[in-house]
Amino acid sequence: ACQLVYLPDRPEYWQAFLGALSYMTTWKAWERDDDKRGKDAAENWREAFELTMGCWRMTCLDDLKSDVAAILAVLQLQLQCCDENSTYGESSEYETDIIPGVGDDPETYGETEVEDWDEWTEYLCYQANEWVDELILQAGNWEVYLNAGGATIGLLAGSIVAISFFVVGGFVSVPILMLAFAGIAAGMTATLFSDAADDIEAARDDIICAIMLGGDVGYAVEQALSSGASWDLFYTLIDYESAVSILYEGGDGETYLEPDTDDSCNCEQLGEFLV
Repeated sequence: ACQLVYLPDRPEYWQAFLGALSYMTTWKAWERDDDKRGKDAAENWREAFELTMGCWRMTCLDDLKSDVAAILAVLQLQLQCCDENSTYGESSEYETDIIPGVGDDPETYGETEVEDWDEWTEYLCYQANEWVDELILQAGNWEVYLNAGGATIGLLAGSIVAISFFVVGGFVSVPILMLAFAGIAAGMTATLFSDAADDIEAARDDIICAIMLGGDVGYAVEQALSSGASWDLFYTLIDYESAVSILYEGGDGETYLEPDTDDSCNCEQLGEFLV
């Protein structure tokens, strides 16, 4: 498991932490893996170590958390060597019974009580914008990864988890990731993602309204992208149903989204994105 813990700002604690992190970057046991997946993990550990050294006072925590998510995904992929089922976790999907505006008002959004559909919609509006921001963030990350020649299964897994399961974590099918990585090796370049972030930002309202009104979110994202290759090689791997379920429920029952509101989502009609 991986979790964020408090580190006292005292030299002896920092020395112990950085010593342990440095050891992880050179852990030779991973190299015994015939498929050399350990090299991906070691590379991510080295990146985290270098980032930590540059963020001595934890002033770039968001970047560090992103690296830790990628490390976690790579470490969990090691289960493939010992599990014929080749899938870690109990499930790859989250579900919801909520249909926006249909039936009784939801009583809560995450852990927060709501009065009616209007208030629920304001919570959803805020999180829908946050989710589109995540799409844009990961598009930018992949352009950087590919420009630097650093695209790995671990980074792919970290990005897919971040989008599909937002802040609550999730599960990823190993065979799907292996297939996706083969696609990356065959033809994914930074050029495919050079316009993705701008495309998604330009289509923000369409994507958000697909979420707000129960439309086809995957189709809305697909239509936003000018590069069909970037859709085929990355965006089709996103679990849109799980993402929308988490957005509607305000979490997964154990971890909850931040209870902030936004009343700027004006979706009078969804048009082609409505299923």
